[in-house]
Amino acid sequence: MEQALSLILAAEAGRVDDLRQLLATGHDVNERDELGQTALIAASRRGHLEVVEELIRDGADVNAQDEKLGHTALHWAAIKGHRAIVRRLLDAGARVDVQDRIFGLGWTALEFAAWNGHYDVVRDLLDAGADPRRRTPYGITALMIAAREGYRAIVDLLLEAGAVPDVRDTRGYSALDYAMEQGHWDIYERLKTAGCE
Repeated sequence: MEQALSLILAAEAGRVDDLRQLLATGHDVNERDELGQTALIAASRRGHLEVVEELIRDGADVNAQDEKLGHTALHWAAIKGHRAIVRRLLDAGARVDVQDRIFGLGWTALEFAAWNGHYDVVRDLLDAGADPRRRTPYGITALMIAAREGYRAIVDLLLEAGAVPDVRDTRGYSALDYAMEQGHWDIYERLKTAGCE
């Protein structure tokens, strides 16, 4: 555990030289800390691209999920809007369809990017094969999330990518309902023209 902590702390702090030294002395690149996170997850969350590059070169598992939330490095990069890291992880084979485990929401990186308003990350994830029609276990879509949060450009992007505007979640809400509930009238009108009721 002490070795893992050292490696993960170096990754979290962006200390690439210390990280290289730890890896060169035999530390496991996929070691986990007490939360079950790897150094790659920590570096991706903090936005340390150089550290991410080093860990990937050393064979880090790009699809490892932390044991507490079920988040991957891609989840964290999408949440924080670290686009360069998102792209690097995708290039290294990160899966866009991995679901988290927090509260049983089952969100992928796409839902998190939409929730946080990271347009370019949403576009990169769609380009990498993320499904704009995907529904979480609660029936929520990235389109519903973007409509609720008021991100018109992301709503447009998702619709252009094939998101279905007229579906409802398990509470019976559609993207239109979420836009109306939050007073996002420009999105409400856009969804109406897209066929949402």
